[in-house]
Amino acid sequence: MSRFRWIGLFAAMAAACCATPAAAALCNASAAATRNAGPYSPAAVQAGKVPAIVGSAGLTCDASLLVILGSNSVRATFSSLNGLKLKGASTDIAYTAAADPGGTVALTQDKTTEYMQNNVINALGLLGANNGTMPLYLTIPSGAQPPVGQYKDVITITWDWRICRGISALICIGGYETPPVPVKSVITVTLDVQAVTMTMALTSVTTWDPVKGTAAPLDFPGAKGRTTLRVDNPDLVPLEGVVLIYKVPNRTSVALDGDGTNAPVIGFADGQPSSGIAFNYTPGSTTDDVDFSTDNGATWAYAPVAGNRTSEANVTHLRFRPRGALNPSSGFSVSFPYLVR
Repeated sequence: MSRFRWIGLFAAMAAACCATPAAAALCNASAAATRNAGPYSPAAVQAGKVPAIVGSAGLTCDASLLVILGSNSVRATFSSLNGLKLKGASTDIAYTAAADPGGTVALTQDKTTEYMQNNVINALGLLGANNGTMPLYLTIPSGAQPPVGQYKDVITITWDWRICRGISALICIGGYETPPVPVKSVITVTLDVQAVTMTMALTSVTTWDPVKGTAAPLDFPGAKGRTTLRVDNPDLVPLEGVVLIYKVPNRTSVALDGDGTNAPVIGFADGQPSSGIAFNYTPGSTTDDVDFSTDNGATWAYAPVAGNRTSEANVTHLRFRPRGALNPSSGFSVSFPYLVR
């Protein structure tokens, strides 16, 4: 091998040995993302009770270099396909967008927001954080009650940044990273609006029999038991006008002289947190919150006589009309005795 070829080989090896590796990108933008929310009831949307739709705005930067430096810049230009409205089949739901949970740094249509100004980055807790992801907060204010269905919008955020690669004593010493062209993040937002109804659970337990009393009673004719109806409101808003109608099963009848224990004849138990419901049962009253029917719910004026088995056996349905609105995420239960026939 000639001397010149050896020199060329050594030069190539030296270049390979000492070449500077390409610097890792300081910021990375996601091209597409989805944000799905719901289902929420039409009433919850109307009342503005839908929680903020929170997620990444599409850009993540090296948090260690997100320093409040006059020459650093992270800019987002916000654009909504439907003009900040979630579009449904027959109506739209307006929303607001912001870079912070309080909504003070608003993202408005076709406007550019500087994340590095006004201490936005610091207020969001991104300085020195493990994940320097720029957040997006979408809030649905109160408004008209929408019909059930899906509501969608497509958000495009155009990112442009200028971040110093190395900082010493608040002086940039490592040069700046900028994207060769503005980078777009496309976020598809879907809100699912569906009816949310109260949930009910029914349980029955034998409480007394004429042989063993209350000690491990058995279920046979002449025994007594207690049925409990549990009602819960899973919605984000109070539920008005709760009415419960119970059909007395075959082989049983109401037992208004009690279930053989010391429990109230018709009991009420509030939930935690409080349901906001008031309930009253007064034997023989026509103004309390319990009604009886002998004709499968056609009329509710019957007044059964406690302990009179013929009178009690005439009851086909019970109706409970608690007063007040059932608070969100709460519930209550009512219970009543029966006789096995």
